[in-house]
Amino acid sequence: MTGFTVLALGAPELSVEDAGRPLLLLDSTWRLLPQIEACLHGEGVRRTLPAVQTAYPRVSKIASNPLAGLASVEALYLAKLMLGERDDTLLSNYHWRAQFIEHLGAADLL
Repeated sequence: MTGFTVLALGAPELSVEDAGRPLLLLDSTWRLLPQIEACLHGEGVRRTLPAVQTAYPRVSKIASNPLAGLASVEALYLAKLMLGERDDTLLSNYHWRAQFIEHLGAADLL
């Protein structure tokens, strides 16, 4: 993951200064994420996204989800938006698109 911007919780916030590096977004349940991260090699630049409410209706009977956790497509859309690479096609088939856009607007990110 060396040379990549790695989206992660608890890191400095992503900004336009991070543009130019490829993004690494791990698509996983929160419970399994540490195991997946343990398989990565190298040192990426860890960045987090601003706190935005997910529109995805999360339900887990096994583990709790972090409050700042987004669905993968939401995280990718927001990251690209923050890097100056807005791509509305990412959300074109996302069932909860309208609700997520509302949450971005409420957070003054659009």
